[in-house]
Amino acid sequence: MTTHIFVALGMWDEVVSQNEIASGRDRTAWTPNHYTHWLGYGLLEQGRYREALRHLELMRRNTDWATGRGLALLAQMRADYVVNTER
Repeated sequence: MTTHIFVALGMWDEVVSQNEIASGRDRTAWTPNHYTHWLGYGLLEQGRYREALRHLELMRRNTDWATGRGLALLAQMRADYVVNTER
């Protein structure tokens, strides 16, 4: 929940660091969820567009396409990327 406060205050370093911790140590297992969404958004707000794109690609690869789990967040993350980078 602290991320909501950090976002409201524009504390992007904290948004990124806290959501990296919350997402878990094994980055290869990360899937689109609340924490990875905030992490991607924080990277965008920091202007770390290349990292944000790599993060988005990891989320795409780790999406459970068979069940559709995470698809809505993946779409939101892609929209965040397009809006912030204008690409």
